[in-house]
Formats: sequence, structure tokens, C-alpha cells
Amino acid sequence: MDKPRRTLHRWVALLAAFALALTACASAVDSADQTTATGTNLGPTADERNTIAVADRFGPSTAALSVRVGGQQMIDGVAVPADGPTRASSGSGFVIEVEGDQFIVTNFHVVEATLEPGTSNVRDDATIDAVFGEEGLTETSLDVIGVNPSFDLALLEATNGDEIPPVDPIPIANSDDVQLGQKTIAIGNPFGLGATVTTGIVSSTERFVRSVGGVEIPNIQTDAAINPGNSGGALLNSSGELIGVNTAIFAPGQTAASAGIGFAVPSNLLVESLVNLETGGVSMLSDTRPAFDAQLGNIAGLPAPVREQAGLPDSGIAILDVEPDGVADQAGLRVPDFQDINGVPIPINPDIILEIDGEPVETADELNEVISFGVDIGDEVTLTILRDGEELDVPISLS
Repeated sequence: MDKPRRTLHRWVALLAAFALALTACASAVDSADQTTATGTNLGPTADERNTIAVADRFGPSTAALSVRVGGQQMIDGVAVPADGPTRASSGSGFVIEVEGDQFIVTNFHVVEATLEPGTSNVRDDATIDAVFGEEGLTETSLDVIGVNPSFDLALLEATNGDEIPPVDPIPIANSDDVQLGQKTIAIGNPFGLGATVTTGIVSSTERFVRSVGGVEIPNIQTDAAINPGNSGGALLNSSGELIGVNTAIFAPGQTAASAGIGFAVPSNLLVESLVNLETGGVSMLSDTRPAFDAQLGNIAGLPAPVREQAGLPDSGIAILDVEPDGVADQAGLRVPDFQDINGVPIPINPDIILEIDGEPVETADELNEVISFGVDIGDEVTLTILRDGEELDVPISLS
């Protein structure tokens, strides 16, 4: 009886040894695979090859803009010390094509200091140059055709006999198709370093940010590194198509470094404003979007004692003034009288907007977002207002 038991034990031992040998072989294979996977001879990944291809083709289409006013170098609209770098990047711009003609797009705030106030005319003591190529191989003198401060956009063209070099104009995508989480490629000229490429994702598709024109517009938010000098550069998708114009960074405490939150004007707002930009001069949001034509004030922004003394509610949007013959004026919204209370001019018995199409609104920005980006020109909306203590529904036809 002992012999069969010893034989069984021997077979168990052999099977265990065989299993250990298989495990060792598998480990060796895994180790070999790991070595291959991390070897230095492998080429770039598919995603890396995509970034390389986009950068190779459209990196040359992005220029560093050198802006000077009165002999001073301007960077993002701010003068730098006279002993600073002579070729610092004032901002960025990129080449597009419209009906066979090539133009350069940038931010309004990049060239604003060069313009006569309220116009798109470049001052006599100002110059704008586009520098193409890593070493500034091609320099092109530029003039401003038209600007749109509301969208922070400017359209430029070559002047003084100069020409835009033979680069591929960047095709423009439909920014309404942009999806949360998709890849972004930012090309610009931060800190005067020349063409710089960064990548990231779309962090938000409709982040409302106040523009230099004083209105809140929807921006594409990205975590692709965007720094001073990137303003006016291109934000591209994986196909190398423009989805936005890089315009701002979120920098707590006004620090210069990017905080991983960058904003770009959606490409559809560029397309929307192109006709007016080509026509020249200064265009605004109201040229292509519905406008309310009224000066508004947030009731909640007033101190509680002042609200109580003036008989105002805790929240709502007060009509402070209306543009003659504008949509608010035509709808019969009235202009209040003002009384000085504790040194603050307070509207007396103003019309106070509470809702738009049945949805509560508490701030002027909320109302303007709905009117400018939630409806179309020619649409009718209904405002619920508080007048003399009673709620009224007032139809507004937007023009």
C-alpha cells in the first residue's frame, strides 16, 4: 500500500515542478515583452505621430506678432521695458484663406494699442509685423482690416508690398462639433520663444468668459498650456482644423504662468464675424447677435439696507436706461428716476426683470447670455418684470 502512495506523491511533485517551470517561462516571456515595449528603438505612438503631422503642416502657418507703439514693444497689450528683448513675441496670429485671399487672424487685445480709439486704423507711430519661422526667417509688415472687441478678434493683411509666405492656411472646423475630452493642439509663440506646440483636451465646450469688449461670450476651455504670447494663436483638433482662437489664461493672483486653464474663442464666432471683419472698421456682438439695448443693474449687488430703504426686492435685474428705439424701448420698458442714498445713486421704482420665457434670471450676465446665445435675431421672448409691486409679462421682439 505504501508504494502506490509514494508514486502518487512523486507525480504530484513532478506536476508542481512542471507548473513552476511554466510560470518561469511565462515570466520570462512577460519580461521579454516588457523589455520590447519599453525599448528605445520604438517609434512614436499613433497619437504622437498625429501631433507631429499637425505641427509639421500648420506650425509654419502660425506667426509671432511683433507690436510696437511709440517705439515701445507691446506684449498682450502691455508695454515691456525699453531694455527688454527686441524680438519678444507680442502675441500670435495664424493664416486663413477666404475666397482665395490670405489673411492673418489674431486677438483684438494684441493689436488694440496700435489703433486709433474706436477705429481699426493703425496709429502713425505704431507697427505690426508677423515673423514666420523658428528663426524669424520671414518678416511681413501687417495692417489691420477690421476688429471685433466683443469676440476679441482682429483680421490683418500684409501691407507695404509684403506678402504672406507660402504656408498652408489653417482650415476652419465647426466648433459646435467639439466634444468634451477631445484632443487639442495649441500653436503659438509664448514668451518670445518662437513656434511652440502644446497638447491637451477640451475641458469645457461653453465656458462663458468676459471679453475685452465687456460682454460674456462662450469659450472653449482647454488644459493645453497657454501662456502670455499665445494670445491669437490657433487651437486645433486632431485633423489640424481650427476649433478656436487662443485668447486668455486663468492665472490666480495675475501670475504670468498658465494654471492649466486656457480659453479660446470658438471658431464659429470667427466665421460669424468674418464678413464684418473683412468690411473693415469696428464690429460688435450686436452686429450678428440679438441685443437687448438696455443698461442693466443687478439688484443683489446693492447693500441690503439700501435695498430696504429704496423698497427693492432682494434680487432681479433693474432697467437703468434704454437705447432710444431699441428693443427694450419699443417694448415699453421704462427708465427710472434716481435718488442718492448714502452716496449711491439708486433707481426708484425701476422695472425689474425676474424671468425670461419662464426661467428665473438674477444677473445681467445671465440675461445677456440667454438673449445673445440662446435665441436668434427675430425671435420673440417674454420677460416677466416687477413694476410697481406687480408682475407683468412683456413680449420682446429681438432685432
